[in-house]
Amino acid sequence: MLRCLPVAARFCKGRRPEASEPLSKKPKGLVIGAPLLVWQLEMGSRGRATRFLWGAAAAWLGLTASAQADSSEPARAARPAFDSGDVRWQHSFRRVGWPEYVLAPALLLGAFAAQGLRQATEPRWTGPILLDRQVQHLLRAESATGRQRADTISSVLVGVSGAQLMFDAWLVAAGIHQDPDVAWQMTVIDAETYGLSEVAVTVTKLLVARERPYAEHCDTGGGSDCSSNNRFLSFYSGHANSTSTFAGLTCAHHQKLALYGSFAADLGACLGSASVAVATGVLRSVADKHWWSDVLVGHAVGFSAGYLLSWGLYYGGIGAGVDQASRNIWFPIVGSGVWGLAWRGRL
Repeated sequence: MLRCLPVAARFCKGRRPEASEPLSKKPKGLVIGAPLLVWQLEMGSRGRATRFLWGAAAAWLGLTASAQADSSEPARAARPAFDSGDVRWQHSFRRVGWPEYVLAPALLLGAFAAQGLRQATEPRWTGPILLDRQVQHLLRAESATGRQRADTISSVLVGVSGAQLMFDAWLVAAGIHQDPDVAWQMTVIDAETYGLSEVAVTVTKLLVARERPYAEHCDTGGGSDCSSNNRFLSFYSGHANSTSTFAGLTCAHHQKLALYGSFAADLGACLGSASVAVATGVLRSVADKHWWSDVLVGHAVGFSAGYLLSWGLYYGGIGAGVDQASRNIWFPIVGSGVWGLAWRGRL
């Protein structure tokens, strides 16, 4: 015999809720499951084992109802950071559009063109500041071969860090998760942010014209590139800036999209990319290409550009959460033998 407890009385058969007991239009699972868990089972001689089985069945039915209630909601709540959710471009995210399609290539071309601007023939800033000298004594390689090797490895790490973004977008998002739209959004955001970051560091180098630390040894034949104007491009480190920009983008993507499917894996991707950036900065000091202050500014500016801009403009800040239906959006179609470009918007 089943007897209903007072706490569940308003859910019992044959009794409607009182006017003072309003029900939510979309009851959550705990509300649906609660009545099933508050029944008293008076099983008599059936024993403790039978009561346990009835209780387990009631709990299972409650959890099933909970899942169905949650899945029936039209707008699913955003998952927390680094959660193991599906990879999709949520409604609360801002989508790329015509401004990005114009700005991203313009910034990339601008960064490339800035490389050809006239460089200073005399330094405007020389010598160390703060802890530059101490770090130089600690990290600078003694041999020219060691410095050259550190320079080469740091350049390779820039490529590795950038390749991770393409890997995450087109192999993970488009390939494994079968969502080329997410890959497209990520790629355009990456290109725009990297272009802006490169324009900033290139122009700053030309304007500041800080002398590289190795130039101190040019008179004694211990420096490298002493005959080149590149020795006046120390502030701030382009390698540290690039890898930190890539690290910031990687952290933002994995935080909001959970590309690798678990907290540990996505957090590991973020920390791994950040570690590559730090290693690159250290190697720039080992190679005697930059003062430590150049490296720190490069890390700060680069990571701020990669993480804060992508978050602020697309994932949760300015323009996020607005109605996207009125925007004209182009996105790729890949799969089932169909390759093309689709358009969505209002005429």
